[in-house]
Amino acid sequence: MASYSPALYATETMILGGGINVYSPPYRWFDKCDGHLTGSVAHLIDKVLTQLEIDYQYTPSAPFKPEILAQFDQQMLAGNIDGRATNDIKPIPGIIYSKAPISSIKISAFYSTQTHTISTMDELKNLKGSALSLSLKKSRFSPVQNFLQRNELPFELISTQEEAIKAIQSGKIDYVMALRYSELLLSKKYFKRYDIEEPVQNFYFAMSTNSPFADRMEEIDREMQLANTSGLVDFLEQRYLLQWFAENDRDCTESTAKTTESIKLSRQ
Repeated sequence: MASYSPALYATETMILGGGINVYSPPYRWFDKCDGHLTGSVAHLIDKVLTQLEIDYQYTPSAPFKPEILAQFDQQMLAGNIDGRATNDIKPIPGIIYSKAPISSIKISAFYSTQTHTISTMDELKNLKGSALSLSLKKSRFSPVQNFLQRNELPFELISTQEEAIKAIQSGKIDYVMALRYSELLLSKKYFKRYDIEEPVQNFYFAMSTNSPFADRMEEIDREMQLANTSGLVDFLEQRYLLQWFAENDRDCTESTAKTTESIKLSRQ
């Protein structure tokens, strides 16, 4: 690996893909009052790049559509962006990936406090499950649906969390499988949850081999691995979960446009 020279990178700014504007606390979301990107993943990336004295900025975020993920990869291969967070399952030639995940998606089965107790995976096979899908269509991009199908657990699709809550309370379904840090956590008095121990999806830091920062990837990955082994990743997720709860109770006097263009995570 080439040696690092501060002078060499003094005028360089790493361009990171702003990703999709999906609300996914505690990992990544936009502060509803000031519009700034926040969350555990944004904090971790900021900490690592700042520590390595790498200046960076994000491109604008984009609305989600299935083809957008492939477009991000093409932008990296074309040299339009240097790096991004990705959940690519199959490595793409021309892109290098961190060995350590920068976040892991975890899911839980939420069920009524008034009925049964779920303590094993086998019990789910005898219950009526559900998963959230706004379009009420099965999707190979859904880590929750993929988990249910892979484990041969019967389930139906429900469009919103509100409908899932009503369906559970009426006995139409026994549980809804959802992201562990979903808004269902705000309804603690109505629900208990059974946590799936293994992550259903990992996210990694990816870098284009055409990037002028490609030779810094070894350093970046080293810091990412340290963040995992030290417990920092888990700590940040818990911290931003609490921040997300607090934000739900906060009123904003004005609305700020949500964008990641030319901004950095506010120093914590």
